[in-house]
Amino acid sequence: MAVLTSRRALVLAMAWMVVTSVPSFLYWTSNCAAWRWPASEPPGTACGSGADPGGRALYLTIDHEYGRMGNKMFEYASLLGIARGQGRHPFVGRYRNGVDLAAVFHLTHVEDHGNVDKWSKVTEKNYAHLDQVFQNLPRCDVKLHGYVQSWKYFDNITDEIRREFTLRSNFSSRADSVKKEISQTFSNNSDLVFVGVHVRTRDGKSHSKTLEAPKSFYTHAFGVMRALHVGRNVTFLVAGNNRTWCQENFDEPDVVVLDDDKPEVHFAILASCDHMIVSIGTFGWWAGWLTGGNVIFYKRFPAPETYEAKGFVYQDYYPPSWIPLD
Repeated sequence: MAVLTSRRALVLAMAWMVVTSVPSFLYWTSNCAAWRWPASEPPGTACGSGADPGGRALYLTIDHEYGRMGNKMFEYASLLGIARGQGRHPFVGRYRNGVDLAAVFHLTHVEDHGNVDKWSKVTEKNYAHLDQVFQNLPRCDVKLHGYVQSWKYFDNITDEIRREFTLRSNFSSRADSVKKEISQTFSNNSDLVFVGVHVRTRDGKSHSKTLEAPKSFYTHAFGVMRALHVGRNVTFLVAGNNRTWCQENFDEPDVVVLDDDKPEVHFAILASCDHMIVSIGTFGWWAGWLTGGNVIFYKRFPAPETYEAKGFVYQDYYPPSWIPLD
């Protein structure tokens, strides 16, 4: 009799649990659409914590204070390419030193996220090659260090990089104005082809052993460009850091040495040309890349046993479609 009483009590208890649980279950299922995970944690997730607990993508930034305009463009483009390849959110802090890329281009990933200097740092081993150290980043928010100067870092997102490096109207309109003025000197400008030429000579920020492209390189490159576009009105627009040298060495009728101007204006003119001749340096490299046309480069750079040659890999720095000349 005692056994039956106990069983009856157990059944009654279970029934009571079901009755009281159903309303609670119905309440939570009816209100689940309004339920939210807690807000994502702010950037700065510590390494070793695994996947970010807030459910957001991990952040990736870069120290963008290395060098001048061309170097900063490599830093920005490579950052985006590395981030896209690993599903991270890329951004750069506001430009406070040197050229402000955001004032030149319509950049969409300039943000401030506090003190990123405390984030985990990953540094390249050499500047002009595809460094494997960036292929498997730690599972935390990371700040990259280096020049990251290889087209291979962002070859997966070339269309996005071209959109990011869309010139602001004050520079693009200036470039259009200069080219229009030059084109009006031709009786038939329908077949006009503009070839940008960047002449980089050693300056106060160059190493004493930095190799300069000689006049013979430009003469050779002019001839090749004319041959590639035979029958067209090929016109060379020359810009560089030594206008006097350019005037003394280029006297062909189809060569125009541009007036001195801001580097950003010269860049806008060169990058808007149809094709490009590159001597040395990242400024001319990027102008050539953005033209999307034939690009000729000085193949003797960098000279052996110079600091630029350390770790330099030609096939990582120069795209395979570009034409090497000396």
